[in-house]
Amino acid sequence: MSNHNVLGEHMLNIQLSSATVVDGFMLHNTHPRPIEVLRLSRVINVNGGSSAAVDVRKVGTGTVAPTGTGASILSSAPISLTGQTANEPLDVALTTTRDTLVVNPGEKISFDASGTISPLAGQMTIVYRFV
Repeated sequence: MSNHNVLGEHMLNIQLSSATVVDGFMLHNTHPRPIEVLRLSRVINVNGGSSAAVDVRKVGTGTVAPTGTGASILSSAPISLTGQTANEPLDVALTTTRDTLVVNPGEKISFDASGTISPLAGQMTIVYRFV
């Protein structure tokens, strides 16, 4: 995972694997200011197994991000992790509901996986800014 800052926008690169998707990756906003998700993209190197997919959700302020809770930040959930052309970047459409894209202090962004994730390999990039 890496984080880059360009002109006020921050880019978080997350390695996609059965471990990061199934074990429930979370981006926890510990900053005192809200962040707004601006863009989301993914590159698949190795497709996941049968019906592999992931939803990306905004989750409340609890200490754990339970699977299936929170509002999807995607316009059409979930993101398919199968049948994709290897190494081809894909921008993922986000919801148009701004409140869903703004992650307040203490809230989280988490992955909600379905299907057979293994042998998935790839990367997801979240671009955000402080608001």
